[in-house]
Amino acid sequence: MRDAFAVLFFVSVGMLLNPMYLLQAPALIGATLAVVLIGKPLIALLIVRALRYPFRVALAVAIALAQIGEFSFILTSIGRDLGILTVEATNVR
Repeated sequence: MRDAFAVLFFVSVGMLLNPMYLLQAPALIGATLAVVLIGKPLIALLIVRALRYPFRVALAVAIALAQIGEFSFILTSIGRDLGILTVEATNVR
């Protein structure tokens, strides 16, 4: 059952994607990708290194944080329902 629910979740998240939005706002999509895939891991790497952990540990933490968790989809849906986020902002996630 766990696998069935995981498949259902990811299929439903994939259905939220509007492929035309990739062509409509490439700069926003690129900036979001840069923040998530470069900015977040780089900051994590620097913080872990500042705490004097070995580079290998810092790199592992940075790579582990170079993604967006499933919880962000729930938060963006709630933000859109409350009127905090626009539909355009929720397409970027």
